Amino acid sequence: QQMVEPAGAYYQQMVKAVEAKQLESADRLNERIIQEHGATIYSTFAQLAQAKLKVDAGDLASARRLLEAVLASSAEDKFKHLARLRLGQVLLDGNAAMAALGLVEQQAKDKGFGAFERDYELLKGDIYSALGRQDEARTAYQAAQHLGAASAILEMKLDELGRSEGPLR
Repeated sequence: QQMVEPAGAYYQQMVKAVEAKQLESADRLNERIIQEHGATIYSTFAQLAQAKLKVDAGDLASARRLLEAVLASSAEDKFKHLARLRLGQVLLDGNAAMAALGLVEQQAKDKGFGAFERDYELLKGDIYSALGRQDEARTAYQAAQHLGAASAILEMKLDELGRSEGPLR
C-alpha cells in the first residue's frame, strides 16, 4: 500500500506533464515509476505510456523494449494484450511485418485473442496489407468489421482492397 500511493502520485504528475506537452518531464517521471515502483500496476501504466511517447518521438527501438517488458512482467492478460497489439504496430511501423505477424499468430496458438479479437483482426489486416496479401487483409478487416469495428479508415482500407465478397454481416 505504501508503494502504491507515491507511484500513483508520480503517475498523475506524468499524465499532467504529457497533457502539457512536457515530454522530458513525463519521460523522467515514467522512468522513476518503473525503477522505484516496478511491482505496482503503475509501472505497467508507465511503461505503456512511455512506449507511446517513444513511438511519437520516432524511437521505435525503445518503444519495442518497453512493450516487451510489459509482456514479460505483467500478470494481467489485458495489459499483455494491449502491449502485444502495440508491439505489433511498432514492428509493422519498423518494417518488420513478418515479426508482427509471428507475434499475432503465436498469440492465436497460445491463448487466443479473447475480448481483443477485433483489435487483433485490425492489426492482422494491416500486417497482411503490408505484406501484399490482399485477400487475407480483406478477410481480417471484414472480420474486424463483423466484430463491431467501424471507422472511416477501415472503410477506406476495405475500399482500397476492393470488396470482392462484400462486408460480413
